[in-house]
Amino acid sequence: MPLKKYFLVILAVFLFDSGVASAAVVDFQFAGTVTYGGSLAAIGSQITGTFSYDTDTLPSSTAAGYASYAFTAPFGFSASVDGHTVVTNNMNVSIWDNFGGNAEDMVFISGYPATVDGTYYPNGTFGFRLASAPGNTNILTSTALPTSFNVAAFDAGPTLNYGWLQSDGAPGGTLLQFSIDSVVVPLPTAFIMMASGMLAIGGMFWRSSKRA
Repeated sequence: MPLKKYFLVILAVFLFDSGVASAAVVDFQFAGTVTYGGSLAAIGSQITGTFSYDTDTLPSSTAAGYASYAFTAPFGFSASVDGHTVVTNNMNVSIWDNFGGNAEDMVFISGYPATVDGTYYPNGTFGFRLASAPGNTNILTSTALPTSFNVAAFDAGPTLNYGWLQSDGAPGGTLLQFSIDSVVVPLPTAFIMMASGMLAIGGMFWRSSKRA
C-alpha cells in the first residue's frame, strides 16, 4: 500500500475510534465572574473550572417537561477562583423544557459535597443555573442532557442565571456567587497532539512523494 494511502487509513481509524470512545461522555469548561465574594474572593474575580457527564445516563426522576440526572465520581466539578480550589464528588443535573411562569427553559447543575482548599464541607454545594425569560422556549428542545450550552441565549438575567458555592447549603453558608460567562466543550489535548503528529507525518510523506 502506498505510504499516502497508509497514512490516510491510520488517520481515519484514529478519528473513528476517538469519536466512538468519547461519544457518551462530554467534558465542559466553564468561566464566570464573582458577583459576591464573601471572604473567599473579591467581586470581579474570575472563576474557571471543568465538569463532565455521560449523556447515556438515564434520568433518576422525570415529570412532564422535567428530568433529573444523578452522577457520582468521577463526574463532578473542579474549579479555581482567585487562587482557591473547589472540588465536588457528585453531581445532579436538572432540566426543565418549557417550564412556564417566571422562566421557561432551565438547566440546574449542582455538585456536592464540596471541598474548598482541602477543607471538606459535607453539606457544601457548588453549581450554576441557567434560565430563559418567559416566552423564550427555543433554548432546549427536550429534557435530554445538553451536549453544548449557549450561555448568551439564556436571557433570564442575573436573578435566574448564576453560579454559587455554599459551605453548608443554607443562606448563611454562601461563600461566593458568580455569573456564568461561558460553558464550552474543549477539544481534547490528546486529539490535538495526535492530529498535529499526523499532519507532520503526512507532510513528510508528501515531500517524499514529490522527490520520488
